[in-house]
Amino acid sequence: MKHLDLSTLKTYWINLDDRTDRQDSMIRLFTRLGMNNVERVSAIKAQPYYFGCGMSHIKTLERGLESGTPFLVLEDDVTFNDTFKPTIDVPDEIDAVYLGWTTWSATEERAASSKMSRALEMRVYDDNFVKISYMTSLHAVLYLSEEYVRKCIDSMKEWVQEKKWHCDVGTAEVQCDFNVVVPFGRTWFYQDDPRNISWTNVKVDK
Repeated sequence: MKHLDLSTLKTYWINLDDRTDRQDSMIRLFTRLGMNNVERVSAIKAQPYYFGCGMSHIKTLERGLESGTPFLVLEDDVTFNDTFKPTIDVPDEIDAVYLGWTTWSATEERAASSKMSRALEMRVYDDNFVKISYMTSLHAVLYLSEEYVRKCIDSMKEWVQEKKWHCDVGTAEVQCDFNVVVPFGRTWFYQDDPRNISWTNVKVDK
């Protein structure tokens, strides 16, 4: 069992240089949550949007590999719920924990619109976690295994550079081959954007 303290865990946060408003909000968030080992990653600004987003996540994961797992990655539009905890205990075999998640791909129609091979799948993993597959969104992911990080990088590159599509679909498509989970309860982090709140400020009941 891994006991992880988010106040000291390496945390990367992705932010465009010109979004100083989000820089300020993230600094306030880290102060409120007592997260002290944080590093800003300058996001890549490019068109179409999915390309810049995808290359920014690839850049961040590659930087994370240099320092070693585990590490947390946050996007700069997140906020938190009162379900947030400063520590988390995770079984050794877990490859990643989504501390922020989404129900976007829960229907066949929405999954198909995102070019996914299947809709969201969830099943009980243990008393504390639910195993997920085919879940998009990358706004708050705790990466635990190097093998999973490398697979995510490869899949992101394939989807962004070759298939010309969103990086979170690339990661969603490989989750089934790994132990990727979310905690029971409401999301710890969600996207504070009117377009995404209804999909990301959600909970998983036992």
